[in-house]
Amino acid sequence: MSDGIDAGLDMPEVESSDKNNTFTPCNTLVFVDDETSILNALERLLGDEDYNIVSFDQAEKALTFCQTHPVAVVVSDVRMPGMDGIQLMEQLALHQPFIERILLTGYADIDATVAAINKGHVSYFLDKPWDEEQLKRVIKKGTELANIRARNAYLEQRVQEQNEQLKQWNENLEAKVSERTEQLRDTYMMAFQTFSSLIEKRLGDASLNTQDIATLCRLLGKARGLSKIDLKNLYLASMFSQAGKISFADELLQRPFYSQSSGERLQFSQHPVLAEASLAFIEPMGETGKLLHQHRERLDGKGYPDKLTGNDILPAALILGLVVNYLEARQGMLFDRAYTHQEAIEMLREEADKAFPADLVELAVPLLDKWVNQANEVSQCCLAISDLKPGMRLARDICGPNDMLLLARYKKLDVKLIDGLRRIEKNLHIELEAYVIEASIDSIAE
Repeated sequence: MSDGIDAGLDMPEVESSDKNNTFTPCNTLVFVDDETSILNALERLLGDEDYNIVSFDQAEKALTFCQTHPVAVVVSDVRMPGMDGIQLMEQLALHQPFIERILLTGYADIDATVAAINKGHVSYFLDKPWDEEQLKRVIKKGTELANIRARNAYLEQRVQEQNEQLKQWNENLEAKVSERTEQLRDTYMMAFQTFSSLIEKRLGDASLNTQDIATLCRLLGKARGLSKIDLKNLYLASMFSQAGKISFADELLQRPFYSQSSGERLQFSQHPVLAEASLAFIEPMGETGKLLHQHRERLDGKGYPDKLTGNDILPAALILGLVVNYLEARQGMLFDRAYTHQEAIEMLREEADKAFPADLVELAVPLLDKWVNQANEVSQCCLAISDLKPGMRLARDICGPNDMLLLARYKKLDVKLIDGLRRIEKNLHIELEAYVIEASIDSIAE
């Protein structure tokens, strides 16, 4: 007879798995009886079978072993000093439910039988002396049942772990995709700022200030409650809103929209389509392209290029269209003369619920008033590159030899950009100058 604690078992718990995440069946039997002769007889009976047998003469010791080792079946006497067999089975049922429980007794005690079934959830209750073949069958079946329970629990745990792992993988993947998309958007944002400056240079007086468009769209978009991603798409669309015009002849660009012939107006009305097409193969810019395509549509269907109406027009596209209409009126690109701020506001109000929602127009009016007042207060100063500080914002483009664009206006400077400008000065043996804004207005670039 062994005392169990020195059995030297090196097995995982029944409900766990091995290093290869494979369920390992348990073949450990625990015999409990205060009579050494009974324990010896049980060991002799099953000594030739494929079991790992551990025997105890006290229920307390058996319980401790079962709490710290994997066990398939416990066979116990009922009446023992100290903790009896029924109490042992009750504790095992509560804390080691996978173990199959069998009681042996030499007493015909109906009360003990009922207690064993109710408290200990005992599967088998056998009399002493036992039938050897019956006991072998009961222990074999009990071992199989214990391992089925443990295997099912193990598989359920593995499924839960894998589902949780899959959930974490999906969350991590979504986070990485989102992070990468944002990185691409930030890269495109910087490129768009440069491209928009180049577009303005090409269009000259026939182009709006794209940074003004972006600033006003940001203010109005935030007031309208657009999401963060919608605001970014709106910003990118703002910076590229003039791109579709770069292939037009100068004569067409210089003529106000309502002074154009029907043929010229038909050609001009394709600029939103051309702007969207320029982004067609840049996958993260799909939503930006849609805004560009729709930003000259009107609620009443008299816009272009598709004559969309009402809810068919994206809310952000209506914001961009309103801002562009206002600025084009101010710059003389719609009518034969440039409108004052107040005239442009009256124009928007006349178009309420025709071109743009009335509540959007009324939301825009105080923002446009404030923007105009702030713009009148903006001043700028010219600094040497050596005097630039991080956080300053450019009021004009910085250009190198042959009017080569180095940094676009409204760019917010950081240490990296300033160091880059200093290297350009050193490598090209030139002196650059930078006009910076002294009193900045709100900017989408922040």
